[in-house]
Amino acid sequence: MSNYLVLINNLDNFNEIKELGYTNFLFALKEYSIGYNAIEVEEINKLSGNKYLLINRILDSREIRLLEDLLVSLTDIKGLVFEDLGILKIVKKHNLPLELIYFHNHAGTNYETINFWLNEGMDSVLISNEITASEINEITSKANKPLVLMVFGHNQIMYSRRSLLTNYAKYHQIDKKDKLALETNNNHFIVLEQEYGTVFYTKNIYNYFSLKNGQYRFMLVNTVLLSREEELKVLKDIKNEDYTFNYLDTSEGFLNTKTIFKLGGKSNE
Repeated sequence: MSNYLVLINNLDNFNEIKELGYTNFLFALKEYSIGYNAIEVEEINKLSGNKYLLINRILDSREIRLLEDLLVSLTDIKGLVFEDLGILKIVKKHNLPLELIYFHNHAGTNYETINFWLNEGMDSVLISNEITASEINEITSKANKPLVLMVFGHNQIMYSRRSLLTNYAKYHQIDKKDKLALETNNNHFIVLEQEYGTVFYTKNIYNYFSLKNGQYRFMLVNTVLLSREEELKVLKDIKNEDYTFNYLDTSEGFLNTKTIFKLGGKSNE
């Protein structure tokens, strides 16, 4: 199971997940992540295994300085999965022995961009899951290093630093909810507001296990929004090579459907 990177959504499951044979674990870092069950670094330090920290917030100058102090103090962390490019500068500045996986939502859509970041010092890049299977295969074959592909999980569509659900409730004079199911133009989303802003997820879970035989640095299993029971069941099924997940609402996302619009507004017909 060493080819999987598992995001730990329910910390109480950690020991059972380890017993299943998984060895690489991703933890959303408290104060520096959004859209996930974030965990204090002190709690992460108590755990064993190959531990990676998810840092997916865009940080201001004060926050990046505080994060710099934290990163320099780390002693038992394997690597970082991150979005803010200031982190790359920190790691280079202090020559920190951390594996760097660049996780820029929706940006890993072509091998030229990905190779640029690999040449800049990234050890790997997360491939966008909003492109087709053939495009993913082309990117992985032409990338300079093995990449990361999310093979399971709700797709994070957008992130805003604004408290959108709070503002919505205030405008309509209704009770505020931190989690909301939203439908627009026959598309269904889950909206989640936390301390540092609001994220939108697809209601269904992307199942990309049809691409599991590719050559990747990791296949990311993202258990965000799953209950404790669902998280364990999913990981047991993956161990048993059962990728149907018929107890969940899953789809193949864009694997067989070309994105209608590309950068520049040109149709991809």
